Parts: sequence; C-alpha cells; structure tokens
Amino acid sequence: MPLPRCRFQEILKSTQLGLTHILSKAFIGSEPEEGKRSMAEQLADKKCVPCRGGVPPLKGKELEALHKSVPEWDVVNEHHLNRTFTFPDFAKALAFVNRVGALAEEQGHHPDILLAWGKAGITLWTHKIDGLTESDFIMAAKIDRLQG
Repeated sequence: MPLPRCRFQEILKSTQLGLTHILSKAFIGSEPEEGKRSMAEQLADKKCVPCRGGVPPLKGKELEALHKSVPEWDVVNEHHLNRTFTFPDFAKALAFVNRVGALAEEQGHHPDILLAWGKAGITLWTHKIDGLTESDFIMAAKIDRLQG
C-alpha cells in the first residue's frame, strides 16, 4: 500500500534526517531503533539547549565520550571544538557556511565561522560557561549532517 501523499511530503521535507532514517521511515514505517543508530545520529536528532550558566563545562571522561560521537572534530584544551571543511571552490564553501548559519539560527547556538577559498573553519563552545556543553556536540553532529 503506498504512503499517503501528505506522509510522503513530510518525509521529503525532513532533509536534515540522515538517509538511513528517511528510508527507515518511508519503507519500514517507523523510526530506527535507538540502539541501531550511531551516537552521532542520536546527537544530531537532539535540539541545542540554551545555557543559562551555573553548570560546569564538560571535562574528562564525559567529554571524551561525547567526542567519540564526532571524531572529525578536534577538542582543543577541553574548551572548544574545531573542524575545517574543505571544498573545491569558494562558492561551495560559501553555500555550506550559509547552511551552517541557518542551522545556527534555528538552534540558537552560534559558532565562530571562518570562510576562505575552498574551506570553512567552524569553532564551537558555550560562551556563557566558557567551555563545552552537550549542545556543542549536538551542533557539531548537526553540522556534520549538513555536509552529507
């Protein structure tokens, strides 16, 4: 039995979902089981939570565990996340930066972005506590998903 038109359109509009997630919803009719999705996919599905301060930044084992979910990112001095994305030209780097900017507005979590010919550098940390929170890793996973 085919999917109802509105259900199919809903799935198509979910462009932030990973391909596995989309296929699972369209052909199996349910969400992938939590244990079968990678930690990065699980993080990317969460929403960044505004930090009001008063919480300590992530350190040690807790920080290491979250870093495993976004291994392409560098953790610098247990303070911020860094990643450089490369592109074949300026236009593609700019398009990526614009997608990151739109995501940052949607999530209320704004990275530092450096745009240069053929590359975009992204730096994340939670300014309110001058360190890393889970939201920084959520945003990193979401940015990785944008790159495809």
